[in-house]
Amino acid sequence: MLQRDRVYPDSFRRDLAGVAELHHLDLDFGDAARSNHAALILYGWVDWADGSTFLSASQAHRDLVSRIFR
Repeated sequence: MLQRDRVYPDSFRRDLAGVAELHHLDLDFGDAARSNHAALILYGWVDWADGSTFLSASQAHRDLVSRIFR
């Protein structure tokens, strides 16, 4: 890693509370890890919901989903 590019994915829709629609990121490293000895370094932050966001989602019968890495 030579430097941070400070480019962040931000093309998904959000509701009035700022909760993003369910989305995914596909990362393709091509031939960067031929020996299967690679490290992915993520830099950023997540502004997770507060109690009012959970209450609002519950009343709207929506589930909030945490981050999932596969």
